[in-house]
Amino acid sequence: EQATLKERVENAITNLPVEIREPFVLREFDGFSYQEISEQLNITLGAVRQRIYRAKLAMRESLWDLVHEDARPSKDDPTVRRSSLHDRSSRTATSRIIEQNDVDDDK
Repeated sequence: EQATLKERVENAITNLPVEIREPFVLREFDGFSYQEISEQLNITLGAVRQRIYRAKLAMRESLWDLVHEDARPSKDDPTVRRSSLHDRSSRTATSRIIEQNDVDDDK
């Protein structure tokens, strides 16, 4: 049985190492600024940026099939992941997937 979209996203978030999951959730779901995350977690601003980047990369790899019809990118091909990460329109793709699924659940 296939997991629902919401379950897939929740599992992908849960499977992130806590070190990158915390800043990712604070940014994408709680709306904290990078500076606020830095202060909350007592880490440098650079560490916040790096951890959120790594979390987005891991989420995009984990959920690749949900947003792309073509095959999953090769782990040896960083240009595929890098170019999509810098696409501003996909910055909150995971958030939009969860929000849309919540709306669908309410119907």
